[in-house]
Amino acid sequence: MKPESCPQFESLKPLLIPVGYEIPISFQGRNLDIYKVTSVRPDNWHHFKHADAKYQCVWCAATRTCIYQEICQSSEPAQCPNPEISDIIPRFGPLNGRISVTIKGSNMGIKKEDVKKITVAGVDCVHLEDRYSVSTSVVCEIGPKRIPPHDLPPEQTDSGPVEIEVEGGRRGVSEVIFTYR
Repeated sequence: MKPESCPQFESLKPLLIPVGYEIPISFQGRNLDIYKVTSVRPDNWHHFKHADAKYQCVWCAATRTCIYQEICQSSEPAQCPNPEISDIIPRFGPLNGRISVTIKGSNMGIKKEDVKKITVAGVDCVHLEDRYSVSTSVVCEIGPKRIPPHDLPPEQTDSGPVEIEVEGGRRGVSEVIFTYR
């Protein structure tokens, strides 16, 4: 077969085709006369926690996954679930802070602006937006250890969980503890 006689697809519209949803597409093609064109419906497709807004994915309460909005059978898509924190790196830091802490997990916003507040062991942590990874990783710089009130022993302010608040007032608290030392 000569290269100029190979089947070719051009000018595909739309450029993005949602999985699991029938949608008309148009294209120009050459040398397609030897093929029978049928609709394509993949039987097994994967669910992802996040997709760019241009894909029109939403959290669907009926399937408990993020899917193309037209597929969701719920009368109205539900709000995404609360953030979950699976790990923090490092788990220890100096008393004066000024180190970056990486928070790993899921449902931590679909854009960097969704992250509203982060605290590490009760201390504000400044979100480093340029190091944000959609939904799964947030990096912040911690401040110095809290000075304990007169009625608390110092060891009660030396450590604590990481807390993150994202758009919509949704919060997540880590089981993993950060310790100043």
